[in-house]
Amino acid sequence: MAEVSREPGQSFRIEIYPPVEGKKWALELKDFLSLLNQSMESLK
Repeated sequence: MAEVSREPGQSFRIEIYPPVEGKKWALELKDFLSLLNQSMESLK
């Protein structure tokens, strides 16, 4: 799970939490970047 945030007066931050079961995450980079961009747009 990941949380994107932007506190007043600060830049965007992302906190990434590993899965509970300890397995790795495998994502397409373009999909991950798209999700990050969507998150940033919703926080503006």
